[in-house]
Amino acid sequence: MAQGIAALRQGTVDTAIDRLEAAVARFGDSSEAHRVLGTAYGVRGDMPRSVQHLRDAVRLDPRDERGWIALTRTLEDTGEATEAEAALRAGIAMLPDSGALRWRLRSARGQRIDASDVDLLAVADRLVLFAGKGELLGQMAAMARGDLDYDRAVSFLERRVALTPNNAAAHRALGRALIDQGREETGYAELVTALLLDPLDAETLTALGQLHLAAGRVVQAVAALERALALAPGSSEALHALGSGLVRAGRTAEGQQHLEESVRRQAQDVEDQRSRRTAAMLAVQAEIHVSRGGYDAAIDAWKQANAIRRDSVGHLQVADALVRAGRLEDAASVLQAAIPSNARPETHRRLAAVYAALGRAEESAREHRTYTEQRLEELRRGG
Repeated sequence: MAQGIAALRQGTVDTAIDRLEAAVARFGDSSEAHRVLGTAYGVRGDMPRSVQHLRDAVRLDPRDERGWIALTRTLEDTGEATEAEAALRAGIAMLPDSGALRWRLRSARGQRIDASDVDLLAVADRLVLFAGKGELLGQMAAMARGDLDYDRAVSFLERRVALTPNNAAAHRALGRALIDQGREETGYAELVTALLLDPLDAETLTALGQLHLAAGRVVQAVAALERALALAPGSSEALHALGSGLVRAGRTAEGQQHLEESVRRQAQDVEDQRSRRTAAMLAVQAEIHVSRGGYDAAIDAWKQANAIRRDSVGHLQVADALVRAGRLEDAASVLQAAIPSNARPETHRRLAAVYAALGRAEESAREHRTYTEQRLEELRRGG
Protein backbone atom coordinates (compact mmCIF):
# COMPACT_ATOMS: atom_id res chain seq x y z
CA MET A 1 0.00 0.00 0.00
CA ALA A 2 2.72 2.46 1.03
CA GLN A 3 4.75 1.68 -2.10
CA GLY A 4 1.68 2.07 -4.30
CA ILE A 5 0.66 5.41 -2.78
CA ALA A 6 4.24 6.70 -3.05
CA ALA A 7 4.40 5.66 -6.72
CA LEU A 8 1.08 7.37 -7.41
CA ARG A 9 2.31 10.61 -5.86
CA GLN A 10 5.45 10.40 -8.00
CA GLY A 11 3.37 9.96 -11.14
CA THR A 12 4.40 6.39 -11.94
CA VAL A 13 0.86 5.15 -12.31
CA ASP A 14 1.58 1.67 -13.68
CA THR A 15 3.95 0.94 -10.80
CA ALA A 16 1.36 2.25 -8.36
CA ILE A 17 -1.31 -0.05 -9.79
CA ASP A 18 1.06 -3.02 -9.72
CA ARG A 19 1.85 -2.47 -6.02
CA LEU A 20 -1.79 -1.77 -5.12
CA GLU A 21 -3.01 -4.85 -7.00
CA ALA A 22 -0.53 -6.85 -4.93
CA ALA A 23 -1.93 -5.29 -1.77
CA VAL A 24 -5.50 -6.14 -2.78
CA ALA A 25 -4.46 -9.69 -3.67
CA ARG A 26 -3.06 -10.19 -0.17
CA PHE A 27 -5.67 -8.18 1.72
CA GLY A 28 -8.80 -8.43 -0.40
CA ASP A 29 -11.01 -7.40 2.48
CA SER A 30 -9.30 -4.01 2.88
CA SER A 31 -11.69 -1.21 1.93
CA GLU A 32 -8.85 1.31 1.84
CA ALA A 33 -6.78 -0.83 -0.53
CA HIS A 34 -9.69 -1.05 -2.99
CA ARG A 35 -10.41 2.68 -2.67
CA VAL A 36 -6.82 3.71 -3.42
CA LEU A 37 -6.59 1.19 -6.25
CA GLY A 38 -9.85 2.56 -7.67
CA THR A 39 -8.36 6.06 -7.53
CA ALA A 40 -5.22 4.86 -9.34
CA TYR A 41 -7.26 3.22 -12.09
CA GLY A 42 -9.20 6.47 -12.42
CA VAL A 43 -5.95 8.37 -12.90
CA ARG A 44 -4.96 5.90 -15.62
CA GLY A 45 -8.34 6.37 -17.27
CA ASP A 46 -9.61 2.82 -16.76
CA MET A 47 -12.99 3.91 -15.46
CA PRO A 48 -14.74 0.49 -15.37
CA ARG A 49 -12.02 -0.90 -13.07
CA SER A 50 -12.00 2.31 -11.08
CA VAL A 51 -15.73 2.04 -10.43
CA GLN A 52 -15.42 -1.69 -9.70
CA HIS A 53 -12.83 -1.19 -6.96
CA LEU A 54 -14.62 1.82 -5.50
CA ARG A 55 -17.79 -0.25 -5.29
CA ASP A 56 -15.77 -2.98 -3.59
CA ALA A 57 -14.46 -0.38 -1.14
CA VAL A 58 -17.92 0.72 0.00
CA ARG A 59 -19.17 -2.87 0.00
CA LEU A 60 -16.38 -3.91 2.35
CA ASP A 61 -16.79 -0.83 4.55
CA PRO A 62 -20.20 0.81 4.06
CA ARG A 63 -19.20 3.48 6.59
CA ASP A 64 -16.23 4.67 4.51
CA GLU A 65 -17.35 8.18 3.64
CA ARG A 66 -14.32 8.83 1.43
CA GLY A 67 -15.15 5.71 -0.56
CA TRP A 68 -18.72 6.85 -1.21
CA ILE A 69 -17.53 10.32 -2.25
CA ALA A 70 -14.88 8.90 -4.59
CA LEU A 71 -17.43 6.54 -6.14
CA THR A 72 -20.06 9.19 -6.76
CA ARG A 73 -17.48 11.64 -8.13
CA THR A 74 -16.22 9.02 -10.59
CA LEU A 75 -19.75 8.15 -11.70
CA GLU A 76 -20.55 11.84 -12.17
CA ASP A 77 -17.40 12.38 -14.24
CA THR A 78 -18.26 9.50 -16.54
CA GLY A 79 -21.76 10.85 -17.13
CA GLU A 80 -23.58 8.26 -15.01
CA ALA A 81 -25.72 10.80 -13.17
CA THR A 82 -28.45 8.32 -12.28
CA GLU A 83 -25.99 5.81 -10.85
CA ALA A 84 -24.18 8.59 -9.00
CA GLU A 85 -27.42 9.67 -7.32
CA ALA A 86 -28.23 6.05 -6.46
CA ALA A 87 -24.79 5.68 -4.88
CA LEU A 88 -25.31 8.88 -2.89
CA ARG A 89 -28.61 7.58 -1.58
CA ALA A 90 -27.04 4.25 -0.67
CA GLY A 91 -24.23 6.06 1.11
CA ILE A 92 -26.64 8.24 3.04
CA ALA A 93 -28.60 5.14 4.06
CA MET A 94 -25.41 3.74 5.57
CA LEU A 95 -24.20 7.09 6.95
CA PRO A 96 -27.35 9.10 7.78
CA ASP A 97 -25.28 11.67 9.68
CA SER A 98 -22.89 12.32 6.78
CA GLY A 99 -23.15 16.00 5.97
CA ALA A 100 -20.77 15.53 3.04
CA LEU A 101 -22.99 13.01 1.26
CA ARG A 102 -26.18 14.91 2.02
CA TRP A 103 -24.60 18.09 0.70
CA ARG A 104 -23.57 16.43 -2.57
CA LEU A 105 -27.07 15.05 -3.10
CA ARG A 106 -28.73 18.33 -2.16
CA SER A 107 -26.39 20.28 -4.42
CA ALA A 108 -26.88 17.90 -7.35
CA ARG A 109 -30.64 18.27 -7.08
CA GLY A 110 -30.56 22.05 -6.60
CA GLN A 111 -32.29 21.93 -3.22
CA ARG A 112 -32.21 24.57 -0.51
CA ILE A 113 -29.95 24.28 2.49
CA ASP A 114 -31.43 24.69 5.94
CA ALA A 115 -30.44 24.69 9.59
CA SER A 116 -29.87 20.94 9.54
CA ASP A 117 -27.01 21.47 7.09
CA VAL A 118 -24.90 23.43 9.56
CA ASP A 119 -23.34 20.13 10.60
CA LEU A 120 -21.65 20.03 7.19
CA LEU A 121 -19.02 22.26 8.74
CA ALA A 122 -18.23 19.58 11.30
CA VAL A 123 -17.06 17.24 8.54
CA ALA A 124 -15.25 19.84 6.43
CA ASP A 125 -11.83 19.00 7.89
CA ARG A 126 -12.13 15.37 6.85
CA LEU A 127 -14.01 15.87 3.62
CA VAL A 128 -12.14 14.74 0.52
CA LEU A 129 -13.29 16.38 -2.71
CA PHE A 130 -11.38 17.09 -5.88
CA ALA A 131 -12.59 20.68 -5.69
CA GLY A 132 -11.20 21.02 -2.15
CA LYS A 133 -12.74 21.97 1.17
CA GLY A 134 -12.49 25.69 0.46
CA GLU A 135 -14.52 25.29 -2.71
CA LEU A 136 -17.12 23.33 -0.76
CA LEU A 137 -17.55 26.21 1.67
CA GLY A 138 -17.77 28.70 -1.21
CA GLN A 139 -20.55 26.70 -2.84
CA MET A 140 -22.36 26.40 0.46
CA ALA A 141 -22.15 30.18 0.83
CA ALA A 142 -23.63 30.63 -2.64
CA MET A 143 -26.50 28.30 -1.74
CA ALA A 144 -27.11 30.23 1.48
CA ARG A 145 -27.20 33.53 -0.45
CA GLY A 146 -29.69 31.98 -2.84
CA ASP A 147 -31.87 31.23 0.18
CA LEU A 148 -31.40 34.87 1.36
CA ASP A 149 -29.58 33.62 4.46
CA TYR A 150 -26.80 36.22 4.35
CA ASP A 151 -25.49 35.72 7.89
CA ARG A 152 -24.87 32.03 7.23
CA ALA A 153 -23.26 32.87 3.88
CA VAL A 154 -20.78 35.17 5.63
CA SER A 155 -20.05 32.47 8.20
CA PHE A 156 -19.24 29.98 5.45
CA LEU A 157 -17.05 32.52 3.66
CA GLU A 158 -15.16 33.35 6.85
CA ARG A 159 -14.41 29.66 7.33
CA ARG A 160 -13.33 29.42 3.69
CA VAL A 161 -10.83 32.26 4.17
CA ALA A 162 -9.49 30.64 7.34
CA LEU A 163 -9.05 27.39 5.45
CA THR A 164 -7.50 28.92 2.30
CA PRO A 165 -5.85 32.20 3.42
CA ASN A 166 -3.92 32.64 0.16
CA ASN A 167 -6.99 32.38 -2.06
CA ALA A 168 -7.75 35.82 -3.53
CA ALA A 169 -11.23 34.83 -4.69
CA ALA A 170 -12.12 33.72 -1.15
CA HIS A 171 -11.11 37.10 0.32
CA ARG A 172 -12.96 38.96 -2.45
CA ALA A 173 -16.17 37.00 -1.90
CA LEU A 174 -16.01 37.58 1.85
CA GLY A 175 -15.25 41.27 1.37
CA ARG A 176 -18.25 41.81 -0.87
CA ALA A 177 -20.52 39.86 1.47
CA LEU A 178 -19.39 41.92 4.47
CA ILE A 179 -19.93 45.18 2.59
CA ASP A 180 -23.44 44.05 1.65
CA GLN A 181 -24.04 43.59 5.39
CA GLY A 182 -22.90 47.15 6.09
CA ARG A 183 -19.53 46.09 7.58
CA GLU A 184 -17.51 48.31 5.25
CA GLU A 185 -14.25 48.49 7.20
CA THR A 186 -13.91 44.74 7.59
CA GLY A 187 -15.00 44.19 4.01
CA TYR A 188 -12.47 46.75 2.79
CA ALA A 189 -9.67 44.88 4.57
CA GLU A 190 -10.69 41.65 2.85
CA LEU A 191 -10.76 43.33 -0.57
CA VAL A 192 -7.30 44.82 -0.01
CA THR A 193 -6.01 41.38 0.94
CA ALA A 194 -7.56 39.93 -2.23
CA LEU A 195 -5.87 42.63 -4.30
CA LEU A 196 -2.50 41.98 -2.69
CA LEU A 197 -2.86 38.30 -3.58
CA ASP A 198 -4.03 39.05 -7.15
CA PRO A 199 -3.33 42.66 -8.29
CA LEU A 200 -4.88 41.99 -11.72
CA ASP A 201 -8.32 40.91 -10.55
CA ALA A 202 -10.88 43.21 -12.17
CA GLU A 203 -13.73 42.14 -9.87
CA THR A 204 -11.77 43.09 -6.76
CA LEU A 205 -10.76 46.43 -8.25
CA THR A 206 -14.39 47.14 -9.17
CA ALA A 207 -15.57 46.32 -5.65
CA LEU A 208 -12.88 48.55 -4.14
CA GLY A 209 -13.77 51.37 -6.53
CA GLN A 210 -17.45 51.14 -5.61
CA LEU A 211 -16.58 51.18 -1.91
CA HIS A 212 -14.34 54.24 -2.32
CA LEU A 213 -17.07 55.98 -4.30
CA ALA A 214 -19.72 55.29 -1.65
CA ALA A 215 -17.37 56.69 1.00
CA GLY A 216 -16.72 59.86 -1.01
CA ARG A 217 -13.12 58.98 -1.89
CA VAL A 218 -13.55 59.93 -5.54
CA VAL A 219 -9.89 60.07 -6.57
CA GLN A 220 -9.21 56.58 -5.19
CA ALA A 221 -12.43 55.29 -6.73
CA VAL A 222 -11.60 56.55 -10.21
CA ALA A 223 -8.07 55.13 -10.03
CA ALA A 224 -9.31 51.67 -9.02
CA LEU A 225 -12.15 51.64 -11.55
CA GLU A 226 -9.95 52.75 -14.44
CA ARG A 227 -7.63 49.84 -13.66
CA ALA A 228 -10.62 47.49 -13.46
CA LEU A 229 -11.97 48.65 -16.81
CA ALA A 230 -8.56 48.28 -18.44
CA LEU A 231 -8.56 44.64 -17.32
CA ALA A 232 -12.25 43.98 -18.12
CA PRO A 233 -13.42 46.44 -20.81
CA GLY A 234 -16.81 44.76 -21.11
CA SER A 235 -17.85 45.11 -17.47
CA SER A 236 -21.06 47.12 -17.27
CA GLU A 237 -20.63 47.30 -13.48
CA ALA A 238 -17.19 48.90 -13.75
CA LEU A 239 -18.37 51.21 -16.55
CA HIS A 240 -21.30 52.53 -14.53
CA ALA A 241 -19.27 53.05 -11.37
CA LEU A 242 -16.46 54.78 -13.27
CA GLY A 243 -18.95 57.01 -15.08
CA SER A 244 -20.45 58.08 -11.78
CA GLY A 245 -16.97 58.68 -10.34
CA LEU A 246 -15.85 60.78 -13.30
CA VAL A 247 -18.98 62.95 -13.09
CA ARG A 248 -18.34 63.54 -9.40
CA ALA A 249 -14.70 64.35 -10.18
CA GLY A 250 -15.80 67.08 -12.59
CA ARG A 251 -15.01 65.16 -15.76
CA THR A 252 -18.66 65.33 -16.79
CA ALA A 253 -18.47 64.65 -20.54
CA GLU A 254 -16.22 61.65 -20.08
CA GLY A 255 -18.36 60.36 -17.23
CA GLN A 256 -21.58 60.66 -19.24
CA GLN A 257 -19.95 58.74 -22.08
CA HIS A 258 -19.13 55.89 -19.69
CA LEU A 259 -22.64 55.95 -18.21
CA GLU A 260 -24.22 55.73 -21.66
CA GLU A 261 -21.92 52.87 -22.56
CA SER A 262 -22.87 51.09 -19.33
CA VAL A 263 -26.55 51.31 -20.29
CA ARG A 264 -25.75 49.67 -23.64
CA ARG A 265 -23.75 46.98 -21.88
CA GLN A 266 -26.56 46.35 -19.41
CA ALA A 267 -28.98 45.89 -22.32
CA GLN A 268 -26.56 43.36 -23.76
CA ASP A 269 -26.44 41.62 -20.38
CA VAL A 270 -30.25 41.35 -20.39
CA GLU A 271 -30.16 39.87 -23.89
CA ASP A 272 -27.42 37.53 -22.75
CA GLN A 273 -29.64 36.25 -19.94
CA ARG A 274 -32.55 35.79 -22.35
CA SER A 275 -30.44 33.78 -24.77
CA ARG A 276 -29.06 31.73 -21.90
CA ARG A 277 -32.59 30.75 -20.82
CA THR A 278 -33.62 29.85 -24.38
CA ALA A 279 -30.52 27.73 -24.88
CA ALA A 280 -31.11 26.01 -21.54
CA MET A 281 -34.63 25.03 -22.63
CA LEU A 282 -33.25 23.52 -25.84
CA ALA A 283 -30.62 21.64 -23.83
CA VAL A 284 -33.36 20.15 -21.64
CA GLN A 285 -35.22 19.03 -24.75
CA ALA A 286 -32.02 17.42 -26.01
CA GLU A 287 -31.58 15.49 -22.77
CA ILE A 288 -35.17 14.21 -23.08
CA HIS A 289 -34.38 12.99 -26.62
CA VAL A 290 -31.27 11.20 -25.32
CA SER A 291 -33.26 9.48 -22.59
CA ARG A 292 -35.53 8.11 -25.31
CA GLY A 293 -32.67 7.06 -27.61
CA GLY A 294 -33.24 9.88 -30.09
CA TYR A 295 -29.60 10.86 -30.49
CA ASP A 296 -29.96 12.64 -33.82
CA ALA A 297 -32.86 14.73 -32.48
CA ALA A 298 -30.79 15.53 -29.40
CA ILE A 299 -27.86 16.64 -31.53
CA ASP A 300 -30.14 18.91 -33.57
CA ALA A 301 -31.50 20.50 -30.39
CA TRP A 302 -27.97 21.03 -29.06
CA LYS A 303 -26.96 22.60 -32.37
CA GLN A 304 -29.83 25.07 -32.04
CA ALA A 305 -28.76 25.84 -28.48
CA ASN A 306 -25.17 26.37 -29.58
CA ALA A 307 -26.32 28.65 -32.39
CA ILE A 308 -27.86 30.86 -29.71
CA ARG A 309 -25.04 30.51 -27.18
CA ARG A 310 -21.80 28.71 -27.93
CA ASP A 311 -21.23 28.06 -24.22
CA SER A 312 -24.71 26.72 -23.53
CA VAL A 313 -24.18 22.99 -23.96
CA GLY A 314 -21.89 20.60 -22.16
CA HIS A 315 -19.42 19.31 -24.72
CA LEU A 316 -19.30 15.89 -23.05
CA GLN A 317 -23.05 15.49 -23.52
CA VAL A 318 -22.84 16.32 -27.22
CA ALA A 319 -19.82 14.10 -27.76
CA ASP A 320 -21.53 11.17 -26.02
CA ALA A 321 -24.60 11.55 -28.22
CA LEU A 322 -22.43 11.70 -31.34
CA VAL A 323 -20.54 8.56 -30.29
CA ARG A 324 -23.82 6.71 -29.69
CA ALA A 325 -25.01 7.84 -33.10
CA GLY A 326 -21.80 6.47 -34.64
CA ARG A 327 -20.50 9.91 -35.64
CA LEU A 328 -16.99 9.57 -34.22
CA GLU A 329 -15.29 12.25 -36.33
CA ASP A 330 -17.92 14.76 -35.25
CA ALA A 331 -17.44 13.72 -31.62
CA ALA A 332 -13.70 14.27 -31.91
CA SER A 333 -14.28 17.73 -33.39
CA VAL A 334 -16.60 18.71 -30.53
CA LEU A 335 -14.08 17.62 -27.90
CA GLN A 336 -11.17 19.27 -29.71
CA ALA A 337 -13.05 22.56 -29.88
CA ALA A 338 -13.89 22.38 -26.17
CA ILE A 339 -10.32 21.98 -24.90
CA PRO A 340 -9.10 25.60 -25.22
CA SER A 341 -11.90 26.90 -22.98
CA ASN A 342 -12.60 23.84 -20.84
CA ALA A 343 -9.57 21.58 -20.59
CA ARG A 344 -10.95 19.33 -17.85
CA PRO A 345 -9.20 15.97 -17.45
CA GLU A 346 -12.38 14.15 -18.47
CA THR A 347 -12.43 15.97 -21.83
CA HIS A 348 -9.01 14.58 -22.67
CA ARG A 349 -10.00 11.07 -21.55
CA ARG A 350 -13.09 11.08 -23.76
CA LEU A 351 -11.10 12.42 -26.70
CA ALA A 352 -8.48 9.70 -26.21
CA ALA A 353 -11.24 7.06 -26.35
CA VAL A 354 -12.72 8.57 -29.52
CA TYR A 355 -9.31 8.72 -31.19
CA ALA A 356 -8.71 5.08 -30.24
CA ALA A 357 -12.04 4.09 -31.80
CA LEU A 358 -11.00 5.94 -34.97
CA GLY A 359 -7.67 4.09 -35.06
CA ARG A 360 -5.65 7.26 -34.37
CA ALA A 361 -3.38 5.62 -31.82
CA GLU A 362 -0.72 8.32 -31.53
CA GLU A 363 -3.26 11.08 -30.89
CA SER A 364 -5.12 8.83 -28.45
CA ALA A 365 -1.92 8.21 -26.49
CA ARG A 366 -1.18 11.94 -26.37
CA GLU A 367 -4.62 12.81 -24.99
CA HIS A 368 -4.42 9.96 -22.50
CA ARG A 369 -1.07 11.26 -21.21
CA THR A 370 -2.57 14.71 -20.78
CA TYR A 371 -5.52 13.25 -18.88
CA THR A 372 -3.24 11.32 -16.53
CA GLU A 373 -1.00 14.35 -15.91
CA GLN A 374 -4.00 16.51 -15.02
CA ARG A 375 -5.45 13.89 -12.67
CA LEU A 376 -2.10 13.53 -10.92
CA GLU A 377 -1.93 17.30 -10.53
CA GLU A 378 -5.38 17.22 -8.92
CA LEU A 379 -4.13 14.65 -6.44
CA ARG A 380 -1.05 16.72 -5.65
CA ARG A 381 -3.26 19.72 -4.93
CA GLY A 382 -5.02 17.70 -2.31
CA GLY A 383 -7.97 16.44 -4.39
